[in-house]
Amino acid sequence: MQNSNHTVDVIPDTFNALVLQNSKRGPVVTFFWSAEAGPYMMLLPKLTKLVDDYGGKFLLTLLNATDHKRFAVELGVTSIPSVGIFPKGQLVETIQGVFSESQFRDSLNHYLPSFSKGTVSARSSGDGPHETWRLTLDRAKQLLGRGHSESASEVLAALPEAAMCDPEIELLQTRLELINLAHELSHAPDKNGFNELTGIEAYRSAAMFFIRDDYHRVRLLLERVIQGDDEELSIRAQKAKWAAFAFLGPEHELCHGEDPHIVKLNAEV
Repeated sequence: MQNSNHTVDVIPDTFNALVLQNSKRGPVVTFFWSAEAGPYMMLLPKLTKLVDDYGGKFLLTLLNATDHKRFAVELGVTSIPSVGIFPKGQLVETIQGVFSESQFRDSLNHYLPSFSKGTVSARSSGDGPHETWRLTLDRAKQLLGRGHSESASEVLAALPEAAMCDPEIELLQTRLELINLAHELSHAPDKNGFNELTGIEAYRSAAMFFIRDDYHRVRLLLERVIQGDDEELSIRAQKAKWAAFAFLGPEHELCHGEDPHIVKLNAEV
């Protein structure tokens, strides 16, 4: 899991505090990204790895250039994805498109000597951690909406452990687990073998039926797992059931009679 103190989402309203002000203490790298730009999915893991490699010597900030196109243009960004390097409150270098790790290191290392040794983390007087979690959650939802479930999972993985206690984040994370699991499997079981499924095989099959919107079979399989002897898998199945049906809403026929906690959330994804 990435260190969220050194990776943070920004929007125009938080750009001054999180990018310009923090860059007076150490280099801030801003990644101008768009889910519509293919290289984004390749570059983000590379950047977050470099954050860890440098041990917090620079702060990585992420700005959605699709949602904030005018702001990105005002900063001089003309190509997406792009990486901007901000030392001491100014954009001094931009790397456009795909870049190598060595190219990034050469650029960043040029500015590190001008700062005292230490780390630079996200500090903002106006925004608490929950606001950052919300921005990350919204970005993950956007990626999922475009069919990039694995990228959405990577985005959520950058959140701190405390964020996973947020019900809506946990809900989306569990839905993504089902979707990604289904994508790993080749096919759902035929009807003849349906009644024989138990344990992990039932759980995996529930994931397959979930992406096919066959909620009747999803519910039957997950309830079978919940009632099984594997306690750890039973807990996973309970969370999966919550995630599978929460977004349907309490009025849906399959949600009637459920624990209100299971259906009270409507994850807008």
